[in-house]
Amino acid sequence: SHSGIIEHIVAEKERGSFGPSDVSMNWLPMEHVVPMLTVHCCDVFHGCDSIFTSVDVVLARPLRWLQLLSRYRVTKTWSPNFGFRLAADAIASASGPQLRGLDLSCVRFWMNAGEQVTL
Repeated sequence: SHSGIIEHIVAEKERGSFGPSDVSMNWLPMEHVVPMLTVHCCDVFHGCDSIFTSVDVVLARPLRWLQLLSRYRVTKTWSPNFGFRLAADAIASASGPQLRGLDLSCVRFWMNAGEQVTL
């Protein structure tokens, strides 16, 4: 319902202290509920900047997600379990030059949505 959406957005602001200085990052399809509600609607309400990239980019190069977080100083991002696993595996097999300059200290909110997105 509309009131449920508004309650979700307000609760995110209260619990996460999100505002216009935040930047969010999404790489999952907008047809999924999290990108539409927790990213798009919340970012519009909070006045946040939003960074989007395609699923294909992250699936082909999982480190790209982390590099974009670092480059755009993202403060809020999310992923289903499989995305975190892809990123962890990519870090484990990466060489020093691939990780050089990667600074994720800006990210203060990592959301794990848990369910797998079928692509």
